[in-house]
Amino acid sequence: MRWTWWLAILLVALVAASVWYLQAPPRTVGSYRDRAASTTEALRSQVQTARLWVGALEDGDATRPAASVAFREAEADAEAALSRFAGYKPPDTTDELRSEVTVVGREVTLALAALKLAADRGEWDDLPRLADPLEPLARRLQALERATER
Repeated sequence: MRWTWWLAILLVALVAASVWYLQAPPRTVGSYRDRAASTTEALRSQVQTARLWVGALEDGDATRPAASVAFREAEADAEAALSRFAGYKPPDTTDELRSEVTVVGREVTLALAALKLAADRGEWDDLPRLADPLEPLARRLQALERATER
């Protein structure tokens, strides 16, 4: 019985430590770079999701209401990821990295916002043109993610 009790306490402590580690601000250059890589990956995921939805609409494989919700969620998720990263205090020597991630992140959120607004306004024919910046943004994010992981 005591063995089970101590095992349960240890398990709860491990879970709490894991949650704290994932939520705690990065304190080292390495952990900051890891968070930058995670942020660029999250942003790229939202960009690629929006691209897929635009393509599905063009092909007639998605409904407009579903795409509208997808664009809204993509923008919100990208803004949340960028906001979380921008809220971290960058360790010494990482100011340039912070700037690169936040600049491209702002471009991503603006591009996703344009898609969301066009969908909300019913400007469906404008979506392919508004999606043009997404592929270059996805490539920039992927390159930044790779450079960050070095």
